Amino acid sequence: MANTKPSSSFLGITDTVAMNTVAQGSVSNAATLEFTGLTYQYHILKLWDFLPASASILRLSLSYDNGATWASDSNHYYTIRYDKTNGGYDSASLAAATEINLTPNTDAISSGSTLNLIMSMEFDRIADAATKNRYGFTSGAFEPAGYAPVSFNGAWMNSTGSLGDCDGIRLRMSTGNISRCNYKLFGFDNS
Repeated sequence: MANTKPSSSFLGITDTVAMNTVAQGSVSNAATLEFTGLTYQYHILKLWDFLPASASILRLSLSYDNGATWASDSNHYYTIRYDKTNGGYDSASLAAATEINLTPNTDAISSGSTLNLIMSMEFDRIADAATKNRYGFTSGAFEPAGYAPVSFNGAWMNSTGSLGDCDGIRLRMSTGNISRCNYKLFGFDNS
């Protein structure tokens, strides 16, 4: 594992945290992109050159048993805001969802061969107590049909603290496969 140590200094106090590479690579014509065996408290996922096989929405599921099952209860919440190059904007949110939408509901990611999505997602996977929620947020850009580019950001949570720590995430399209995608997942702890 390669370590990157970003540091910051505020009022003369320096903080250095090791960011460890958890996974990296690419997929093509894949139904899902899954990461299991997550052990770090905080994760950062980078996606680029991401192209769906058909125009659709990117979705997230969480696992609490290392990917044996994916939570499909109604305890997922998300909100997304995005802006179009034509000056238009929109927002979407849903409470009690069975999956988390990471990209806007209104405009799907296009599937043209020259188009792609870039995205960053950060999340805290630890449920320190039975009542703690897991939170994450996303930001990125993509091209929907007719407007290039669209920028978006969103936040999500799962409120099922009783399931324990999240140890797996799965990305999939609302319809069709992931035609291609490059990814890199980092992880780090508080100390």
